[in-house]
Amino acid sequence: MNDFTEYFTLEIYKLGLVKFGSFKLSSGKVSPYYIDLRTLPSYPHLYKQVMLALARLIEETCGEFDVVAGIETSGIVHAAYLGCLMGKPVAYVRKKAKGHGLSKLVEGVVEGKKVVLVDDVSTTGNTLASAIDVLRATGALVEYAFVIVDRCEGAREKLEKIGLVLKPLITVR
Repeated sequence: MNDFTEYFTLEIYKLGLVKFGSFKLSSGKVSPYYIDLRTLPSYPHLYKQVMLALARLIEETCGEFDVVAGIETSGIVHAAYLGCLMGKPVAYVRKKAKGHGLSKLVEGVVEGKKVVLVDDVSTTGNTLASAIDVLRATGALVEYAFVIVDRCEGAREKLEKIGLVLKPLITVR
């Protein structure tokens, strides 16, 4: 375990962002623990350190890219922060088309652009895979997805099958 991983793990535990009990995840799985990174931005000192570390990981992995995209809802705030931090345009992917306006699934300019996808936590990879399908259907070039935490429950393998690399900042292991 590196210093950042140890620090981050202890901090989210102390802040109560890791909860124990019985939780139904978006994948439908029931888990004995829940990592609540939706409230991470409520702790700006820690959040800034996490976003700086994620930005470094993205730069080291991708080099040049055009757009940071987040997934509705929790990935949007991370994409927005990273976009500002890295001087990149931001887009986001909706889980379903809204029933008014332009009814788009992707907000932002992604066609023909090299896009990095970000989200908070990966479990099975279903949400990430759906977002990647939508981005690719709109003409985005997507090779990498970045998450703060990978629960190591199949997301990496699922994304590899569709030609995408999952890069977590930390894993539950």
